Amino acid sequence: AAADLAAIRIDDPGAFAAARDYLARHLPAAAGRLVEHRGPGGLFETHGVDEAIETARGMRVDLASGGFLTIEPTEAITVIDVNSGSYVGASRPAETVRRLNLEAVETIARQMRLRNLAGLIAIDFVNMERAADWDAVAEAFRAAVADDRSPCRVIGKTAGGLFELTRRRRREPLHATLDEACAACGGSGRVASAETLAVEAIRSLERTAARTPPGALRVIAPEAVVALLEGAYRQDYEAAAARTGRRIALEPRPGPGREPIDVVLD
Repeated sequence: AAADLAAIRIDDPGAFAAARDYLARHLPAAAGRLVEHRGPGGLFETHGVDEAIETARGMRVDLASGGFLTIEPTEAITVIDVNSGSYVGASRPAETVRRLNLEAVETIARQMRLRNLAGLIAIDFVNMERAADWDAVAEAFRAAVADDRSPCRVIGKTAGGLFELTRRRRREPLHATLDEACAACGGSGRVASAETLAVEAIRSLERTAARTPPGALRVIAPEAVVALLEGAYRQDYEAAAARTGRRIALEPRPGPGREPIDVVLD
């Protein structure tokens, strides 16, 4: 709904014009929220989207206090572990743990939405002795998921000591969209898909062009990624290359690996 939108930001002039015309015809209430992104930094980089996606693809999520989460989704259940890390309190340890767990609640609720986590979610919070503290965590969780578009049911602490909730599945989880099974480990782990890396290569090209002296650039990427940049993603890649105003060369890196994308001065 238009009321739910703070802003619609687009950094491509053609896409911005098309979106402006579409909103004017079909959703005029949101037309005033359309913003064209301009500036030296890319849209995703400027607003921290690249960093958020990279965090959402990993198992570890750091908390501002010094603690951290580990998130491991499986077919049947998602397991989240809350770790105190460097977050310590010498004088009132019970209150320190309570604050850490309450901080974790907000981050977990956000990660559930970012990662499209669904089904049964079991959380191993740092243990607390007082029932009132567990009640506070449950209440904070209910508040944190109240506006979630995927209905959630907070079960609370179970007999096994884990805190459980369920979230209805509406879309594929993020890791299923961005990653693929790792051939080198027989499918026991996951790596970024060729499609994800192709998009990252385009963004990395523009970031590098904005930060390096003038001159030709070379994009070094796995063969499967180069094939996409020359095929299905060719239009997006060539548009990005044109925006840099430089001569760009693609160099395939042989082998099945998914090494990071490298963009270097040629």
